[in-house]
Amino acid sequence: MKITILGISFVLTLLLCGCVNTSSQQIGRDIVRARYQELSQAGTPEKIVDEYSRDVLVKEAPVFFPYHASYKGLHVYSDMPFKESDAVPILTEVHLRLSDSPIYKPERERSAFICHTEWKEKYYLGGLGKIGGRAYLHAAPHVFFTKADIKEDALISPRGRPIAAPRTLTYYLAHEFTHVVLGEHLGMARFEALPDWVFEGYPDFVGLGPGYTAAKATDAYENRDPRVNGTMAEDYMRYGLMVATFLEKSDVNTLLTAPPAKSSFDGLFQK
Repeated sequence: MKITILGISFVLTLLLCGCVNTSSQQIGRDIVRARYQELSQAGTPEKIVDEYSRDVLVKEAPVFFPYHASYKGLHVYSDMPFKESDAVPILTEVHLRLSDSPIYKPERERSAFICHTEWKEKYYLGGLGKIGGRAYLHAAPHVFFTKADIKEDALISPRGRPIAAPRTLTYYLAHEFTHVVLGEHLGMARFEALPDWVFEGYPDFVGLGPGYTAAKATDAYENRDPRVNGTMAEDYMRYGLMVATFLEKSDVNTLLTAPPAKSSFDGLFQK
């Protein structure tokens, strides 16, 4: 999913170099938490968005999502209860998929937030009735998602149906975290300059796991549901196939620093 970049570059620089003062962060979080509790008791928790900047509400998002599980620096938060025993296997698999990327640095903390409350979905995802995630890089390495069933490893459609494999919750987490990893690795200028097929194709490739070969990507594209034709879903399948094909003969560094023209893959889509 296309990333929305918000905030100021100075904050990103501090975050990437680890220079943010932890005690200052905690003071800020305590203030936001206290005010959120006041608004919640008054029955108007959504009014918090009128009182703080988006940077603050992204950075301090754990205040609004009280349920939490983690594995090796990867965190998942939700505003609905879930079992840690259901979340940890998902995070374990996400870690394995990310670890297959040579640019992944597992020592860095990254967090995902699942929005079941309407105001949170609208605020963090940019509207209601969507499916997917959005990554923020400047304020904090945080990604936000529409409703999900952690036990079933699935995002939930606006009609209440789980999204089918292979694009499971595991996939979406790995995909959006890869956007964050790309931003950290490249810096904002180079990251934003990536062609779309790399910008979305590499996260799709990582998200689908190390077993997602060019042959599998080709089969998935050629046997796709006709209903996805002309949609963003088809674009993702095309971009993932292009990346998988490229990486069979080249490497990630070349993909990110000297990607070939999109037209060089036209032969893949002649059918």
